[in-house]
Amino acid sequence: MGEGVSDRWVGSAWARWGLPLLTLALYASLLARWFAGRAADSDAGMRSAPSWPLALLLLAALSATAFVHRDLLRRMAAEAGSVWRLPRRELALVTAVIVLSFVYQLPTMLYPAGIVDSDSAINGLMALHIADGRVAPAFYYGAIFAGTFFSHVLALVFVITGPFAAGLPFVAWLFYSGFLVGGYLLTRQAAGAAVALIVALWLAAPPPDLLTTLVYAEYSQLLLFSIWALVVVSACCPGLLRQPAWWAVAGVLLGLGFWAHGLTIVVAAAIGSSVLVFLPLRRVVPAAVLLGLGFLLGLLPGLVGWGSELGIFLEWFVTGGDRGTGATAVEAIAGLWRVSLGSLMLGVRESVDLPIWR
Repeated sequence: MGEGVSDRWVGSAWARWGLPLLTLALYASLLARWFAGRAADSDAGMRSAPSWPLALLLLAALSATAFVHRDLLRRMAAEAGSVWRLPRRELALVTAVIVLSFVYQLPTMLYPAGIVDSDSAINGLMALHIADGRVAPAFYYGAIFAGTFFSHVLALVFVITGPFAAGLPFVAWLFYSGFLVGGYLLTRQAAGAAVALIVALWLAAPPPDLLTTLVYAEYSQLLLFSIWALVVVSACCPGLLRQPAWWAVAGVLLGLGFWAHGLTIVVAAAIGSSVLVFLPLRRVVPAAVLLGLGFLLGLLPGLVGWGSELGIFLEWFVTGGDRGTGATAVEAIAGLWRVSLGSLMLGVRESVDLPIWR
């Protein structure tokens, strides 16, 4: 009798839809409380309001939602295992590549001043402030872009271990390792394990000047979210991942990536093109809707952080330009696309300010 009532409740529309909506509302409330102040408040030493009661409620709601949708999660886990599980020998090789990347980057952890520039150091400063209990910034100090996901992860490390200078390059290496694994899986699906291993070995020990860019705090999170969004979509398009929820997962990764850095829009454009080109028409609209909903969910920290300044960000993104290049963000991205497409289709390599098509 009790089991029957429990099963009916779990299968009810309220449980299946109400719990996720409740979880979303709690998540938005927690973000609004967490990012209640401005970056200047944190820099000035203002303390954040206690958020643990909301966090506990969110954890409980999230656990209940996972229980109600446990069958879906089991199916997704089974699909992920069938698509991305590696043979033992291949897994050992990938592990060796990750160890190689750690050894290659170890000097930057032992002597971080050699690779941590002023911009990256501010991520460490924000992490110190977050770990100290100050108002948490949603974006880089003094900016309305460049989210603080990296700084929050680094703050968690500081809470556990205490602040240490090598923490910043170490967290950047963790993010980069996730990018390495995602890059291996993506290349493996496209060109096979041998080519994927060659690419991974090169990425594990790239030229030092390239490494400096790849482990830059903002770019490391951009690379992590972007590559895994591509990994998921590349498995969804041919039907290797059949659960529609995977499109929402890809959208969440894109949203988090766009919060981290606006250049994620380049990956979003590539994914949008893939949906239009490789999916039958009947699957395009559902995939696009789920991608869009997931994107908004992943971007929610940024939306809360922007608040009334969202219009200022959009104006900057479309018309304001980047102070370093003099071009708008959209123009700069379009330039990158022209170079990429020209290289692929025409074998032409030009600078961004010399477009292939006038």
